[in-house]
Amino acid sequence: MMLYKSYLLSTLFFYSVAAEFPLNLISNYFNQLEINVVTILSCTSLEDKVTILKYLNSRGFQVSYSWYSIERIPLHRRGAVLDLDCPGRNKILWKINKEKAFGMHTEWLLLNRVQKESDQHLNGQIFMSEAVISVAESYALPGSCVKLLQLIDDVEKLYYFDMYRVTIREPMQFQLDWSGSKKLPLPEIVPRCEYRKRSNFGGITMKSASIIKFPDFFKGFESLDYREVDTWAKMHFPMMVLLTEQLNFIQNITITDLYGWETNGSFDGLMGLLQREEIDFGATGFFMRKDRMKVSDFSAETFYVRTAITFKQPTLSSVSNIFVLPFSKLVWIAGASLTLLVAVILASEYFLTKKISIYPYKEKHAATADLITMVMSTVCQQGTELNPISLPSRITVFLFSLFAFFLYTSYSANIVALLQSSAPVIKTINDLTKSHLKFKVQNDIYNEIYFKEAVDKAIIDLYKVKVKPQGKEAYCSPDIGVKYMRTGTYAYDGETNLIYKFISDTFEEDEKCSLSEMDLFYLPALAVPVVKRSGHREHLTRMMSWQREVGMFSRIKSVWLAPKPQCGSNGSGFVNVGLADFLPALLVFVYGAAVTTGLFILEILFHYRNKLRWRNSICGGKIVVTDLRSI
Repeated sequence: MMLYKSYLLSTLFFYSVAAEFPLNLISNYFNQLEINVVTILSCTSLEDKVTILKYLNSRGFQVSYSWYSIERIPLHRRGAVLDLDCPGRNKILWKINKEKAFGMHTEWLLLNRVQKESDQHLNGQIFMSEAVISVAESYALPGSCVKLLQLIDDVEKLYYFDMYRVTIREPMQFQLDWSGSKKLPLPEIVPRCEYRKRSNFGGITMKSASIIKFPDFFKGFESLDYREVDTWAKMHFPMMVLLTEQLNFIQNITITDLYGWETNGSFDGLMGLLQREEIDFGATGFFMRKDRMKVSDFSAETFYVRTAITFKQPTLSSVSNIFVLPFSKLVWIAGASLTLLVAVILASEYFLTKKISIYPYKEKHAATADLITMVMSTVCQQGTELNPISLPSRITVFLFSLFAFFLYTSYSANIVALLQSSAPVIKTINDLTKSHLKFKVQNDIYNEIYFKEAVDKAIIDLYKVKVKPQGKEAYCSPDIGVKYMRTGTYAYDGETNLIYKFISDTFEEDEKCSLSEMDLFYLPALAVPVVKRSGHREHLTRMMSWQREVGMFSRIKSVWLAPKPQCGSNGSGFVNVGLADFLPALLVFVYGAAVTTGLFILEILFHYRNKLRWRNSICGGKIVVTDLRSI
């Protein structure tokens, strides 16, 4: 009997709570949305909260009563219920507006009770109670998912309203989704938030900003003059024009000359306007960076800015000695070993033959040094006056001459091929750092920042060796950088579309064939920035994604971005051989001449020394017999 009374009391208590708090409506609403995680913000007592928790848990819901359970970006969609009849609603609404919690990731259901049905309800309009007036000032933009449920006590009737405002400067709009008896289940015809396009902003004015860094050359966003100046702002302008037509709004563009970089927690330029919420979105693309994501969000990606190091590939002779490249190391060792072996064989034959004949060679005064000269002359395909008498010596000289002939032919062919070779000499950033090429960088602030933020050792070494010693002189505009690069002694890092434009305007066809490029920084994609947790982000993203799908972006790129210059001559032009190409051979001659001159001077000194000694010996009354051949 006591258990029955306890069960009866708990049941009556539950129905009393349900009468004040529409649990069946909440359960029905979130079941239709397929949401099972709900946060309830209400002023009910602890006992009521326990009862609500048991009821919703029995129907598969996870329930929380904490404001902090509403995450900015939850792992999955969740629901939230706010009781507008609580005395502390304004404090909760202030937190919601501050955090911009009326977003896409949370389905909100706001509850408001009124005593009786009004004429406004009969006309499909919301009754402007104190609670509704309070919530009408909320930050619920088109990207929000907020439903307001008005419960009419005297007729037990429900009114479901969808609420949002186009901008924070426009009034809140309440659209009736469904009305009916409280006893009836919520019909499935009530549209979900994600099915509402809300793509008509009603001709309102939205604030944006764009970047014009060179106003002296600016003749309008649609002017094709100076298309290399402020290119990205001009490329995004037709997208913004189409966006205003897609969403039916007027765009008020503010012009600034800075994208915006962080200094002591605050941004300057356009990013600073977004941080202070002085504009709704940016009318040009921005690099998506971690520091910028703290103060703004980004909608759809638009374009990719590619930067590359462009340079004239240096000739092979400028970076290495081409006279040692025709043969591999093993061939050089084999050739040198064979030459030494032939010299030893000829010397052995010379001494053995000398025992039989006084003159092993037709030249009567042939010596061992002459044999070495003959071997070197044979290697260099030069003639010699020495003619061996013995048959073994002649066979040795003939076979070695045949070997030298084939070796010389292969060597000469390789030298010619290497002089005309177009194979890349500089392939990596480390190669560039070690090369003789000087280095210039486009004078954009992001280049300085990315150099300082670099973690790649190759980039750090390049900066320390090629950029940092120059200071500010390392940075120049693309037109000046391409002029430096054309000389063949500079490499230039900058935006490829600008480099391609100036190359096409100034380079000859044969000059384009020697160009090479390598990537230095892989820049993030450009994307349109919006206010942090903006309610317009979803709509901007959806519309710009549609523009990409229909080919709008490709069309814009073909108009504004210069294509990569193509080599039209296929490298078939005449190749001039410069002084640098045969400099190693010239140095051998110079060093050899210097050594020869030195030896000649020593011989003269030695001759006069011996002559002086001979004279002194005669003057001393002594007769000295001296071998005249040694003088």
